[in-house]
Order: sequence, then C-alpha cells, then structure tokens
Amino acid sequence: MLKMAYDYQDTVDKIYSDLMMEDRSKWLSGSPVLQRPDWSKYRDNNYEGQYYLSAKMADEDNGELLGEIRYTIDQWAQAMENFHVIHYNDEDPKENGYIFMQDLLNVIHIGFTQFGLRKMCWSVIVGNPIEKSWDKFCRLSNGRIVGVYKEDAFTADRVFRDVKAYELFAKDFYETPLGKSCIKKFGGKPNV
Repeated sequence: MLKMAYDYQDTVDKIYSDLMMEDRSKWLSGSPVLQRPDWSKYRDNNYEGQYYLSAKMADEDNGELLGEIRYTIDQWAQAMENFHVIHYNDEDPKENGYIFMQDLLNVIHIGFTQFGLRKMCWSVIVGNPIEKSWDKFCRLSNGRIVGVYKEDAFTADRVFRDVKAYELFAKDFYETPLGKSCIKKFGGKPNV
C-alpha cells in the first residue's frame, strides 16, 4: 500500500541513519538516493517531485514500511527523473517483494496517468545486485538501456564505479502485458 513519505519524516530519517551502517549502502552512496530528503520539496508541490513509501499494512494505521520510491519531475521533458527505489527490508522476500513491486508499478502508473508524464529515467550503479532486476524490468516494460557512464559514481568503499542509465516511455510501456495489467489493476487512462 502506498503512503506519502512526508507523513513519516522521522521514521524515514531514522531508516536513513540505519542504512548508512549497512554494507549494502555502498550501492546507494554514489548517487543522490542516499541523501536525506529535502522535505520542503515534497510537502505542497506535487509538480516538483513525488515521494512514496511502500507499506505492508496490518490495518489502516499500522504497518511495516517496506521501502521508498521517489522521483523529480522535469516539466519541460514531461518526465519522471532521478527515479530512486530503496527496498528497506529483505525479510520474507516473496511476500514483501511482491507488495513492493506492485507499489512500484502503481507509482510508475500514477506518473504516467495522473501527472500526464511521458517518460521515466533512472540509473543503477553497475555491480549492484538489483542491476539484473532492472535489466529484466526493462525487457518486460519495453524500456531501454541508454548506456553506461564510466566511473561515474564514487561509492562508500572508495571505488569509482560505472553507472547504467535507463529510460521508459509511457507509449511503449502500455503496449506490454505489464503496462496493460497496470491499467486493469490501478485504473486510469495513460496519457499516450
């Protein structure tokens, strides 16, 4: 279930502090994704960026935060840019991973339908264990790998690493079974 991150500022700030102590944070440290959020950007202005939390809810008010999904909006390009995804918890990967993936697809769908954006751009540090999943998502969604920037990220383990860039257009996404399932599951009409 998606929640607006602004309502959970203290919790998210604590999660960031804890993440910095984990070995896997090296994959996040070479990019702006591990920077603490500028909360003022997400409070009132939906047209500058979106910041969601994925949660497994026990009831309306209580639940476990599974991860975050955020992006900035480029109004001129009508694009979701700097798209960042962090899965906080690897416990029960089958159930939690499914919920998190559904929330991720919902966020992409909201960007394409409610905000009328036409494109999504994101990147991953090469070697990050999630890289293979992003490559698979790209194949399933009609996205494409734009290219690889050589030694573009300096990670916490003091290594310069390559960064792979991706893009996905709404018109291509909604031609796939994955895109069509988003329309069926979440409703809304794509702006393509």
